[in-house]
Amino acid sequence: MRPSADGHYGAGMAHAGQVIENPVSGERIVFRRTAEETQGHLMEFDLFLRPDGKVPGSHVHPVLEERFRVLAGEVRFRLGRRSVTAHSGDVLTVKTPALWR
Repeated sequence: MRPSADGHYGAGMAHAGQVIENPVSGERIVFRRTAEETQGHLMEFDLFLRPDGKVPGSHVHPVLEERFRVLAGEVRFRLGRRSVTAHSGDVLTVKTPALWR
């Protein structure tokens, strides 16, 4: 990722401490570190889901490694055609290209 002429990584991008809540999907995201702060190298956030919550829609990242640490409860991930359930204490690393939901 490259910054724009003014040195920023995009208008309206997230910032550390920002909270986004989606009452429809049951998600609450708290940004810890962002592309702006890490020159495009890292984005770190906490994702909280209601028991019936889910990340809406499948998606693919062209070049990315994602790491998920389950702090409490369990989360089901879909990796391509596989389904993986991670439990409290588990860490799941997904290297792209991979489809997850």
